[in-house]
Amino acid sequence: MKILLISKNNYNEYLKNTIVTKCTKYEDIKENLNKEYDAIIIDTTLNVNVLELLNNYPHPEYLNKTIIIDNNYYCYNLLNSPFQLFATINTSKIKQLEYYVEEIEKRNAYYNIDKADIYQEISTILKRLGISPDKDGFHYLRKAIYECYINPTIRNNYTELYTILENTFSISRKDVERSIRYSIFVGYTKSDYEYFEKLFSNILALEQTQPKNSEFIAIVLEELFRIHHKTIY
Repeated sequence: MKILLISKNNYNEYLKNTIVTKCTKYEDIKENLNKEYDAIIIDTTLNVNVLELLNNYPHPEYLNKTIIIDNNYYCYNLLNSPFQLFATINTSKIKQLEYYVEEIEKRNAYYNIDKADIYQEISTILKRLGISPDKDGFHYLRKAIYECYINPTIRNNYTELYTILENTFSISRKDVERSIRYSIFVGYTKSDYEYFEKLFSNILALEQTQPKNSEFIAIVLEELFRIHHKTIY
């Protein structure tokens, strides 16, 4: 397990059987955040601007792999921040670090499937639902569903999800929503209807209309988890 440790302390007794890259300088931290890590540990006693670091994560999914070792001042600010962090540990309970690192490792193993394979499976589902790759909405939906798959907490935070889409495609939230809505409409009218009805039967029975954007993403995500015989973490 590869860990980026942003701290002046080693915490060796809590990071057994891991490969640790330790950073204390801001320039090194920014450089290493662009690399692949299984977990990131930020120690606020290093006196870095934690909120600034989190705001500038190059990979939003890293937020859900981040453990903050905290003092009371930062604890208040982080609890009132919009970031979906894996855990925040008060410095008085540092022994919890080993437990949380093990939990991240378990969860990473649970979702360790190649990105290309997941993208291909999502593409197959979308095509069966009548949404073709020549539509912008296809690509927005595929990215949205993928992000929810690798970080299921996002599925309950559509503000964060749309922010990821805006940043990825350099487009406004309004345009993203419109394109997705139109693609769902096209799929609703041109899809393999039996498959569409199988996935969305409850919505069709209740509303007699096409699914909303959030409903569509949630149900395709459930289908993806069903294919992999998984439950949402």
